[in-house]
Amino acid sequence: MTDNIEIKSMIVSPAATNCYFFHLKGNIEAICVDPGDRGEDIANALEEEGLKLSAILLTHGHFDHILGVEALKRRFGAKVYAPKAEQRVLHDPALNLSGDWIGMPCTLDADEYLEDNAVIREAGFEIHMLLTPGHTEGGACFYLPAEGICFTGDTVFRASIGRTDLPTGNYEMLIDSIRSRIMPLPEDTVLLPGHEGTSVLEWEKLHNPYFRGDDEP
Repeated sequence: MTDNIEIKSMIVSPAATNCYFFHLKGNIEAICVDPGDRGEDIANALEEEGLKLSAILLTHGHFDHILGVEALKRRFGAKVYAPKAEQRVLHDPALNLSGDWIGMPCTLDADEYLEDNAVIREAGFEIHMLLTPGHTEGGACFYLPAEGICFTGDTVFRASIGRTDLPTGNYEMLIDSIRSRIMPLPEDTVLLPGHEGTSVLEWEKLHNPYFRGDDEP
């Protein structure tokens, strides 16, 4: 990971989701990934750092990754990006689990829906959206090649992967996504997942059973 980027994280939502915001050093424009709730707290943290939010990136549509979006939009007017293939999940409380899991049915519409391999240019960054379905039907990762980092959402965790037993999940599809979209990245790519700790692709290839090709961990 290059030293020109500053990344902060907050644990939000009942599912202990990692919400990230990052910016180039010397630039007050920031980007937020997966604000799972506590939008006002995230906004306050950004303002305490002297930052202005320009964009919100959603790796997928589950409630624990989206509930803070509206508060951030109200405060900053930030543009929301999401995978086009995830639109159905964002629009359906039964699919995004907000109704059954927390009893607060919610829906969300992104400002721009992205096709696979779309490139976003915001806050001085070039960000590539890699469609990685499997945890949900339209889940994605956001890869910053110049900085050597990838926000993996619930596609990849340290030594594990996202669950596939929820609505629209598919195990075989997730394994294919990991092996076709994540494993070809440079081995020193830093992986920033939606839950738990940070990892590096080279380490995952050695220690993650799903990367090694084992059918079961």
